[in-house]
Amino acid sequence: YSEAELQSILRLARQLGPPHSLRPHTSATIFSLLWVSGMRISEVLNLNLGDVDLENGVIYIRQTKFYKSRLIPLSPSSTAALRRYRNQRARHGHSPPATAPFFVNQRGKRCGSRGIQHVFCDIVEQLKIKTTQGRRPRIHDFRHSFATGWLNEFYKSGKDPTAYLPILATYLGHSNIANTQVYLRPSLELLQTAGQQFKNHIHQRKG
Repeated sequence: YSEAELQSILRLARQLGPPHSLRPHTSATIFSLLWVSGMRISEVLNLNLGDVDLENGVIYIRQTKFYKSRLIPLSPSSTAALRRYRNQRARHGHSPPATAPFFVNQRGKRCGSRGIQHVFCDIVEQLKIKTTQGRRPRIHDFRHSFATGWLNEFYKSGKDPTAYLPILATYLGHSNIANTQVYLRPSLELLQTAGQQFKNHIHQRKG
């Protein structure tokens, strides 16, 4: 997904009904968290209040795929967004225990994968977003966008992407780099950045 597509998805998510309900805030916050964290949708929906440390800006992912637990550091803006959602959740009267689900549906229960997937599919259908192959994108593609975005940042900052792949693999909760490489689908922006880096390298060698 591009930044513009994300903003369009969030705009429609915030317009969801019923009026004055928690639903639009829940959907928009989930999509935003997927974008900035690279988490699996199952990991996001399984979060409890006690797993989200908003004092230190850290999310604790308990054993999921590959039986690996990990910490997800959050930026100040992401921490603030999750705090706003937690406050909205409280104003709607949902339970505060640490074991309670962080993201709740209209009945105050843990959000289910089927429900949030349905919301996402409706939104991308309205926006007519398609993959480069002409297919409807999946919510899991947020994870691919996150990985590719970080690879692009490695190139832009002059870092060796190969050296930083183990760090990205750890962040995504992968057991080995090969699993991470599957997520690295070159975007136009990434190809342009890599091309410019190669061009600069050639000029330096000629110099």
